[in-house]
Amino acid sequence: MDWIPQVGFEGPLISFVDGLLDTFYPAPVNVRECQNWIDRQLAAGVGPFPCRAFTEAVMDRGLSVAPKVNFVDEGVPFPLIATDNEPTSSLFAYCAEGAEVWKYTMLSALQQRIITTGLLTTDESTPSTRAAFTRLGLGGGAMNAHWLRPAVNGLKLCHIADAANRIGDAKPASLRDELEVRICRTLSPLNVVPFPSPRKFTHTLDGRQYLDLGERPEIQKLFAAVHHRHLRRTEEGVPLPARWFERMRPGYSPEDCERALQTYANARVLIISKEFPDRLPLPVDGAVPRAPVVTQDQAPQEVVVSLAVLRALNATVVSRQQWASETRFCLRTDHPCWWAWPDPVDTF
Repeated sequence: MDWIPQVGFEGPLISFVDGLLDTFYPAPVNVRECQNWIDRQLAAGVGPFPCRAFTEAVMDRGLSVAPKVNFVDEGVPFPLIATDNEPTSSLFAYCAEGAEVWKYTMLSALQQRIITTGLLTTDESTPSTRAAFTRLGLGGGAMNAHWLRPAVNGLKLCHIADAANRIGDAKPASLRDELEVRICRTLSPLNVVPFPSPRKFTHTLDGRQYLDLGERPEIQKLFAAVHHRHLRRTEEGVPLPARWFERMRPGYSPEDCERALQTYANARVLIISKEFPDRLPLPVDGAVPRAPVVTQDQAPQEVVVSLAVLRALNATVVSRQQWASETRFCLRTDHPCWWAWPDPVDTF
């Protein structure tokens, strides 16, 4: 898919997620090897394991793992490092590259910054955490700087099975069992879908804007369905969808995922850059001349125009009236859909 962060996207939601997976998701064989490696590390139980921070464990109400970057080794079966999404994105990037992460232990992967934790900070990371990081050779922590990190393309990784909430859906048998589910959901490339970051883009679905569409429970089911269909399509015979249900243990079934596909079969999504809202989409080489300038105040009516049509017309999108004299085309951007006048299809 031709995903250009400065341009954004307008079109069918399912096709959009399919395209992101086709373009940015690691090869399924690499995903399988990463999951096997995580399982081996958990079976060895040495750690320390990056784990999404939580305020209360399901199997031990008194256990909490502080937010940001903090080390926990008391009251747990193996050491934990409280994190956000840094470990997720770093392991995903190395998986996409095809790196042989299985040659490492969890500790050496952290030491070599195959898996990053985020940075220790004086006001958020405890003194004991800073001492533990020094003792373990982890320095002051690290940020993901891999050239294949999703942020390079304005993307974040959405956990399909939530890494911080709804852990009770997994029905853990013990604290260790619960923590293994939490760690798998946090780390595994098998549990993520790339999607535009809400820090950089607005998300509008069927005319309604969301703060973070990828974190909606009903959308996570759709992500699971599209993700599993992608895995089956790209490498036949690798039972990764079944493996996902086995290791992530969500509170829903494959049938629920299929129903989500039907529910959102005709859903349309609009992704607009927060950084470049006034000059989208980008001009396209070899396109036809730009449309004559007509400001939004002069427009006698409003006509829906897709981003694809605008790109084909080499249109420059602006939202400020004073820029109208500098361009050949003016588009208002204060509506959840893209609108323009005159209708380029009729003009050319």
